[in-house]
Amino acid sequence: MDTQLIAHTIRLKQMTEMVQQCRNSGLTCREWCKQNHVSEHVYFYWQRKAREALCENKTVEFAEIPAGHQDICSNCAQTGGPEITIKINGAAIEVCSSASASTLRMVLQELRNA
Repeated sequence: MDTQLIAHTIRLKQMTEMVQQCRNSGLTCREWCKQNHVSEHVYFYWQRKAREALCENKTVEFAEIPAGHQDICSNCAQTGGPEITIKINGAAIEVCSSASASTLRMVLQELRNA
């Protein structure tokens, strides 16, 4: 591996982390870039490069979920159902009030990356 490729790989890793920080911040891209002294042009350039790298290295994984599979938590059973239902591409994710913030964050992050 030559030094230019090594440098590019390191820079790509740093910028991929930057893109993740922006996405996880809860701010708009413009606000985050302004607060972190990053040009929006630079941000979108590295976002594109990160996506391209992910597409090159991406392996598809599937988790089998039996048709009609439902887990009903005790809180949903008591209240009569979930408080939120998210429907995407024919799949439904139901969230009840007892779901932890970290679990919900993880699910939403995975949906963003899908």
